[in-house]
Amino acid sequence: MRVFFSILGLAFVLAACGGGGGGSVTPPGNGGGGTPTPSSSPGGTPTPHSSSSPGSTPTPHNTPTPPPTPTPPPTPTPNGNPTPYPSPPYIIQDTNTSTANVYVGELCGSSVPYSQCAEQYAGLYYHSLSMENMFSNWQTDMGNFLKGNQVYTWGVPNRSSNIVPMVTWEPQNVNYTDVIAGTWDSYITTSAQELAAFHYPIFLRPFHEFNGSWDSWSLSHQGADTQADLNFIAAWQHMVNIIRPIAPNVRFVWCYANDSVPKQPWNEPAAAYPGDAYVDWIAFDAFNRGSLGGFPWIPFSSLIADSYKKATAINANKPIMLAEIATNEWSNTDNGARKAAWITDMFNQIETNFTNVRALNYFDASSSAPPHPYTYALTSSPAVANAWVYGIRPIDKNGVLLFRGNGEPEAQVTTAH
Repeated sequence: MRVFFSILGLAFVLAACGGGGGGSVTPPGNGGGGTPTPSSSPGGTPTPHSSSSPGSTPTPHNTPTPPPTPTPPPTPTPNGNPTPYPSPPYIIQDTNTSTANVYVGELCGSSVPYSQCAEQYAGLYYHSLSMENMFSNWQTDMGNFLKGNQVYTWGVPNRSSNIVPMVTWEPQNVNYTDVIAGTWDSYITTSAQELAAFHYPIFLRPFHEFNGSWDSWSLSHQGADTQADLNFIAAWQHMVNIIRPIAPNVRFVWCYANDSVPKQPWNEPAAAYPGDAYVDWIAFDAFNRGSLGGFPWIPFSSLIADSYKKATAINANKPIMLAEIATNEWSNTDNGARKAAWITDMFNQIETNFTNVRALNYFDASSSAPPHPYTYALTSSPAVANAWVYGIRPIDKNGVLLFRGNGEPEAQVTTAH
């Protein structure tokens, strides 16, 4: 059950940047919080943040480009242009300690430093944020990465939001067999110590999209056979066995791509599952790249149905995270109507048909880089921004937000229900 207004379990904070109650939610201009700068090249690896001392001003990050997508189903007929909603007069700050419902996070656009993502999100979408997706690699010192992006300040008392970080940890040019053999033990141990020093919960997403073909740590580049699956499992377990005793505040996110490339039995996600004891969340990444991206349009339910089924078959009680989820614009002529309708349907579908999904992180960025530009940003039109703003505001019968903005209870989630 969803209710659109209640004060039970929620703290309302007047928006300093939202203006009055009239008008639609308008995307920002070229100032702070505008449309992200396009990433360098499709399928490229995000450049890690530069190492800097605590308290220094972080530099904007490069937005990682999602992997290529195989040809999806045929395109349906566009919907009509939705009527704009009035802007809400306040920001919802989720302070409820219940672990119920679905937690909302973001990957902010490349023009926004990680340390400013939560504030920008609240200003644009009138809602607190539960998680922020950050990218680093195994050539980067974890402590410098966290300090350089002021992550240690996210957990201090009286902070502006209860956001929890998720570090997408990319083992670039790292072989599974070297991890198993202990070559990376010193680096993993030091990283664990630096993660422990955060003192608050932190999510770690290593080896993400391992069933794709676009990264050096993909199964297809690590042997492309059943032995690659076994090596992946052994490397993952070895890493977890080092980190867990040192940093019990870490939550491990095992994440596959929505489409396996190539489609081979050894490249099925389940074949590389490390086991329930080594995984806290099962996750996958999925993108609707049609229609401006040169692909047919895919409704939300069609997009994730197969990957969701695979996740529940692996373990029906593990919480599922949509670690990266986004939709493109339908066209340049419908004023965002089709994209807005897709987002509204996503919230409805998660609530009713994909109830094991406990977290989603929207890929809030755009790129004009060829060959497949994408316009995923939620600020691409007033209709899209409004669909997001009002999609995350409903509450359940107990006064708890259906789509949460508090990372602290998210870190306590251990089951799908």
